[in-house]
Amino acid sequence: MKRIPGRFIVCCLISVLLAALTVGYTACSNSTNNNTLSSIAITPTSPDNLKQGYTQQFVATGTYTIGLTDDISNSVTWSSSDPAVATISPSGLVTAVGTGTANIMATMSGVTSPPVSLTAITLLSIAVIPSSPPDLAIKSSQVFKAIGTYSDNSTADISYHAAWASSDTNIAAVSSLGVATGKAAGTANITAAISTITSPPVRLKIASP
Repeated sequence: MKRIPGRFIVCCLISVLLAALTVGYTACSNSTNNNTLSSIAITPTSPDNLKQGYTQQFVATGTYTIGLTDDISNSVTWSSSDPAVATISPSGLVTAVGTGTANIMATMSGVTSPPVSLTAITLLSIAVIPSSPPDLAIKSSQVFKAIGTYSDNSTADISYHAAWASSDTNIAAVSSLGVATGKAAGTANITAAISTITSPPVRLKIASP
């Protein structure tokens, strides 16, 4: 039997290795080229109505042709169909600035998500409860709540967001949380306000010792 030179074997092995590397590179290259963005979905898809001045975070998820998904919220271009109703930041944070409905969308590499409808609502009125509090002794406290009614007829406890006021702080002081404290005998009106909306006054009587 003829002996095969070692140099020939080495050359054959190198050729096989190079061929394998070429095939692998081509496969990887094709896979990379085929890994393109095919669709974008944004969530939440049915957001709750958003109160004016409040925010809602949206997330954009991209689906690629090879089946992978990825959070691309910081890579897409976000848009609002009506910036007078809702604005959106580059990271997908929506702020309600008006009243009405706006469509939120995300776009990247020529692909645009289906729109998500967002309704922004505004505060119409504020009511302070209890509306007829019992007489309060000096140094005693009464907790009030502020209930807001919005343009979609919904209501919410806005006590921690409202600016509380007493018509006479020498008689009754009220904290930022709506807690009134009797200071001296007499009567004071308690109100709660947000922006230009102020509640009707609630009469609080501080009894004589």
